[in-house]
Amino acid sequence: MFLSMETILHFATWVHVLEVSVAYSPSLVILLVNVVLYFLAVRRIKKDDALVRSADRLR
Repeated sequence: MFLSMETILHFATWVHVLEVSVAYSPSLVILLVNVVLYFLAVRRIKKDDALVRSADRLR
């Protein structure tokens, strides 16, 4: 998705006018870290499984 610089600046100005403050709770941060680590683990498990299967073919 391509946004023009004018659109981004307009949105940034609009947010600044509203004086939006964002507060992150610790549970939200933990959830996001958990999701990232889950996907990294799944990716690594698939790589390890492929390595074991390739080693089995050599025997």
